[in-house]
Amino acid sequence: MASSSSSSSSEEDNEVFIVTTWPSLGLTPPPEAPSSPSASVGPSAASASALDAFHASAIQRFGNHYLAAHHQPNVSAATYETGSLLYAALMTSKFPTSLEIGLATGLSAMYMAQAHVDINGGDDDSIRHICIDPTQRLPKDETSTVGLQRGGWDSEGLQHLEQSKLGRVVAMLETESHRALPALHEAGWTFGVVFIDGMHLYDYILLDFFYADLMLPVGGILVLDDAWLPSVQDAAKFILTNRSYELLMLDAERWSEHGKRYFALRKTANDTRMWNEHNRAFAISDGSENNAQ
Repeated sequence: MASSSSSSSSEEDNEVFIVTTWPSLGLTPPPEAPSSPSASVGPSAASASALDAFHASAIQRFGNHYLAAHHQPNVSAATYETGSLLYAALMTSKFPTSLEIGLATGLSAMYMAQAHVDINGGDDDSIRHICIDPTQRLPKDETSTVGLQRGGWDSEGLQHLEQSKLGRVVAMLETESHRALPALHEAGWTFGVVFIDGMHLYDYILLDFFYADLMLPVGGILVLDDAWLPSVQDAAKFILTNRSYELLMLDAERWSEHGKRYFALRKTANDTRMWNEHNRAFAISDGSENNAQ
């Protein structure tokens, strides 16, 4: 059965919905948007103002922890720019749902959940953002036996979502992505924006991409985090070479971390390869030029 979070949030309505039983999700997808996501990515003046207000509120609520997470290159949290890009992609596309693989500290989930709240209004409590994280509620000092995870997060991401009053539009699937993603696909979910920030081994990234692609419409946005890792670089190269995706052309001054901290790709067509089509070669980087970060 699905269960609500056991966090000590004083307002039950802000708790993240936690799904723990498979393959039945206990979640019903909201209606699809009437049209595919927009081809452009970037906040309007109104959404930029809303984003600024969200940043100010988050800084006031979380203080130094929130600020520090945006300026440490290898910390397990979205940077200010990555979160802003995810927010802008949702605000531009107006697609009703988004997916995130890897909740961790919950900062990227806050950006995406805030976008849904800003799009749909404060009275809409439908589940809009799905997170997948098998070790979110495990203690940080506990060695996990779930997949290849090293340890838990002490519910830090859940607490941030609940404290920011955004948990009510978020569901967390408490299992590995290779179990959760097929179940979401079977249940009929689609996502306009997908953020992959889970296991950073090459084969795990490709597995996450494979299922995410099945649920991403043409025009949807795929964001791969931690672009400084060779495995993420190689996954991006495989996708761009062998599948119908394009690297977003973003303003280098506004989105200076694009290609360094994250890759943002747009899906341009569904997969039409023949069953016997050979994989097109793509360059494999040894990562030596990126290990300095």
